[in-house]
Amino acid sequence: MRIARADLELEPSQAHDGRLRPAEIATLPLQRATLVTLAACDTARGEAELSDERLDFTRAFLIAGASAVLATRWKVAEDEATTRFLVDFYRAYREPLETPPALRKARALTVARRLARERQEPASVWAAWVLVGDAR
Repeated sequence: MRIARADLELEPSQAHDGRLRPAEIATLPLQRATLVTLAACDTARGEAELSDERLDFTRAFLIAGASAVLATRWKVAEDEATTRFLVDFYRAYREPLETPPALRKARALTVARRLARERQEPASVWAAWVLVGDAR
């Protein structure tokens, strides 16, 4: 069995080493978080830790109380195309809705993907993203 070594790196402090592992994230009080965006590589993927159950960042944030998580299924480049994709997502997420509020986040993801395809950006930019949880 392989032990996952993934963590989020934050600014270290005297109280914490600056590395948050999924098990720590799952204990955070995030009930008011409507959307967590994990704009890094492979954030929707995880490996088993000392049991058969997988605890990745996406699941950890959902357990902590976040309504939804926007994460990636594979490595995404830190480039202008990825930045444009996320700007398009948040612009669509914040604009007044013509669609029912129940589909707000899902609609924003669809709009961002469509705009990226219209710019003829490769699928590696727009297809990597997945929305998990509440689509409102």
